Amino acid sequence: MNSSQPAPQAENEQLENAPEFDALADEYAGGMEHPLKKFAGDSLEDFQSFKADWVVRVLGRNGTAPSDAHILDYGCGTGVLLRCLRDRGYTGVMEGGEVSPLMLEEAVRLWDEAKWGEVPALRVLAENGDDISDDTYDLVYASCVLHHVPEELHIEILRNIRRATKPGGSLIIFEHNPLHPITSWVVKTTAMDEGAKLITAGTLAARFKAAGWKQVQVRYLLFVPPRFPQADRVNWSLQALPFGGQYLITARP
Repeated sequence: MNSSQPAPQAENEQLENAPEFDALADEYAGGMEHPLKKFAGDSLEDFQSFKADWVVRVLGRNGTAPSDAHILDYGCGTGVLLRCLRDRGYTGVMEGGEVSPLMLEEAVRLWDEAKWGEVPALRVLAENGDDISDDTYDLVYASCVLHHVPEELHIEILRNIRRATKPGGSLIIFEHNPLHPITSWVVKTTAMDEGAKLITAGTLAARFKAAGWKQVQVRYLLFVPPRFPQADRVNWSLQALPFGGQYLITARP
């Protein structure tokens, strides 16, 4: 999609979450309006940039050069994590999928505003992900998406993503950790998270396995907020402990 093209419109009008996120699109800040998040980081990019590092790291572990990779940001919102990847020199094929057409329009606007060049291919996805193509992606990731999705759809979504992932590829899911009291409080007191249901890492890992994923691994993140000195080093050293503000799960199809 080039920058002159509008974000695609939804073919499926039964996207239950689309109106909720359409309403947030033009002022979406990923919850950064919360005072505690503002204390912990200057911008939403602060909370996404280390996730871009994880995407590049997992591609490397899989033996896939970033220049050769084809990735999907599942639930891309306004494309912040895609922009963080581009900022880190990622030159492979990038796609973003989202239930909200207006979020995608905002992603195009912000991408143009930042002068990042050609806008990634962006598309409206069905809420259960059944419209993504088979054996297409070297890596799919979703950043804090599933807690907004009805739990009964989780395994179906994970199956559809597995179908869309190439043999030898990976899935990364980033989620809030409900065992972390500050995270739970921030989610409960953030307007955009109204109605969200946080998922423990153990519960989500079990859903990965039920959907057929292999080599399921859990790591914990955000023990120290991004703006603090040595945050990356500290967070990396503590990733095995289940007390981080977020967690990630990686798996192979």
